[in-house]
Amino acid sequence: ASRAVGGANEEAYLMGVASTLSRLSAECRGAEAGGALRTAMRAFRERHRKDSGARFPLRAIAMALKPGGGFAAHDHRDYNGVIMGLEGEVRIRNYEILGDDPLPPKGKAFDIRETVDRVVRPGRISTLGRQRDNIHDLVAGPAGARVLDVFTFYAKDAGSHYLEVDTRAVDEQRRVYRATWKG
Repeated sequence: ASRAVGGANEEAYLMGVASTLSRLSAECRGAEAGGALRTAMRAFRERHRKDSGARFPLRAIAMALKPGGGFAAHDHRDYNGVIMGLEGEVRIRNYEILGDDPLPPKGKAFDIRETVDRVVRPGRISTLGRQRDNIHDLVAGPAGARVLDVFTFYAKDAGSHYLEVDTRAVDEQRRVYRATWKG
């Protein structure tokens, strides 16, 4: 993938990962397959571990979400990702930071725009770039969900930071919300 943030190269890369995952979809379903996938990814990381102790730049994680469970709004700073549904369904809403500051400081309120509101079911995909749709939240459906996340890290200190997002829109038509970084 290109080191430049965003753009056509990153989108092509994410679509390539999504395409590969869709071909694996049937093999990834079921508890036994999830365990086998985790074991295979662990072995792959071990074989390709860097002597410097640096994080391997690609990680796949299979997660089971309880009914109504999931993750509050958070970013994926310096990494991108593809989420594929394995079982059940999960609602994923993505957001982008508005304004000139791509990384507003802690303690200062800022606006985010909801860019995607989608339900991911088995075999369906959701992506986020290092800038495009980079903030998201996930809520599993009434039967829960299992998803497979594949992340590509572009910085050694890449990580997620959670946000507090107002439930009422600042601008309902444009789907703009007020947010602050959590401590």
